[in-house]
Amino acid sequence: GATGGLGRALIRRLIRNGCRHFLLTSRNEPKSPVQKEWDDLQNQNIQILFHAADISDYDDVNRLLENCGTAVPELGAVYHLAGESNHSPLATLSPAEYQRRTSAKIKGASLLHEMTRSIEPDIFVMFSSISTLHGIANAGAYSAANGYLEALSEMRRSQGLPSTCISWGPFSDCGMLKDDVQGHEQRESVGIHALNTDSALTLLESIPQSAPVLHATANDWP
Repeated sequence: GATGGLGRALIRRLIRNGCRHFLLTSRNEPKSPVQKEWDDLQNQNIQILFHAADISDYDDVNRLLENCGTAVPELGAVYHLAGESNHSPLATLSPAEYQRRTSAKIKGASLLHEMTRSIEPDIFVMFSSISTLHGIANAGAYSAANGYLEALSEMRRSQGLPSTCISWGPFSDCGMLKDDVQGHEQRESVGIHALNTDSALTLLESIPQSAPVLHATANDWP
């Protein structure tokens, strides 16, 4: 999920925290404004290596990870942000369509889990959604995929592996719901407030001491 607004905000936060080498991926090549942003970072001695890949495809992930220890230093941290927003009732999805809509999260996270075990990164973070707590209308597949990430994080911790899954509330300035004005108004009316991305990402600084699953939301509930 490197080319999206949340992925780019994460990169900026990690740079502020001292990271200088990035191996990035997304299904699609970065658009011009994103590429310019990364070019500017490289002019500041930040290494940005991007490869377009399907994170749910074994061969693509294998080719991506071959860069670790060669084109970029050994992998120290994994951040999995990939996902696909969908708003279709679960009962209307065929098994094939359900798999397609959840593969970036479910299969992508599973491949990263299996294929980075030998590399032993110090940090393994997956971005989930608060939909696992209160659901989203007509997004059952999305909620189920996020629930899988939470379960995977619990399993990794039980195996002595680093893992944190952060289930985020909606963001005001990026993410899948950024332009959903009506949805924002509906959520505000029931006390679910949008998060400011930059402020919310300060949560990453407590990752080493965190629980395997964190819920980050700005709910105003009695």
